[in-house]
Amino acid sequence: MKNVLLTVSLMLAALSTSAFAEDKGGIILGVKTGKVSVDKTDFEDDDTGTAILLGYEFSNNFAIEFESGKADDFEAHSRALYLAYRSAGDLYFKVRGGHLKRESNSDQLGDDHGASYGIGGGYRFGALALEAEYTRIEKDIDFLSLGLNYKF
Repeated sequence: MKNVLLTVSLMLAALSTSAFAEDKGGIILGVKTGKVSVDKTDFEDDDTGTAILLGYEFSNNFAIEFESGKADDFEAHSRALYLAYRSAGDLYFKVRGGHLKRESNSDQLGDDHGASYGIGGGYRFGALALEAEYTRIEKDIDFLSLGLNYKF
């Protein structure tokens, strides 16, 4: 619960800054796929993960992103809320942090929630952007992804 409160507090603090006064934002819709790795002794293989992203960019740099993802072989589904920062320019750097909840039908993984963060980069082609990102889902689970975002 402390992680949820901390995440919400950080997002509200960021929203109240003057950086959002010049609203050049818009809605972001994206899809991504990549490799999900689990670093536990019960797992020998990686899985392919997919995710959809729905976000809102408040300025040319800050956004709130909701992401829903799944890894079929691991029987896992996740939902996360992030505060993201993308640097200016067509070629950009991205960092994000937030709260993630993961559910799994697998007895080996179980359900969990907590802090999640990612780092990556991308290239903007007008309203489209191609992004590569590493996301730490939790201490034993990573997601290395390639995605395509569209900004309305």
